[in-house]
Amino acid sequence: MIETETPSTATVTKNLYLAKPLGRRRVPAMICGIAGGVLAVALDLLHRFDYLKAGVQKAYEAKPFYLQDTTTWQPAWDWALGLILAVAISYVVLDSVRKWQRIIIGIVTVVLLITFSPLLMLWEVLWIPAVEVVAIALAWLFSFIYSTQHIMPCEIGVR
Repeated sequence: MIETETPSTATVTKNLYLAKPLGRRRVPAMICGIAGGVLAVALDLLHRFDYLKAGVQKAYEAKPFYLQDTTTWQPAWDWALGLILAVAISYVVLDSVRKWQRIIIGIVTVVLLITFSPLLMLWEVLWIPAVEVVAIALAWLFSFIYSTQHIMPCEIGVR
């Protein structure tokens, strides 16, 4: 008679705790996006971006740009755009398969958002995306951490 060795309950319990739980997309993306957006809006309400906005405006009024008459955005538009973009990037990060893809998504989004400001400056619209960049960065960070702690549905069956 051949006896098979069964694993002890301690080994089974240890292996069960090492496995990552199955993650979700909708609710965590909303939570990560809203948390990043609200934190960025709170920082803007605390006037943490004023020195940055003044410095960028002074740079745009200097020699190569000569920006004179500017139309500025209302802060409420920045806040709404920051919340929308933060939720959107959370959805995209939680729906991407590998870590390097999530990192590339975050970098490309922030770079595109930052480079959109000089483009609007050509139409004499002064837009400094400080709230949006912080909202996207925080939402990306929260989503990235969540996706590394869980097995996302898009990763099932992918090696």
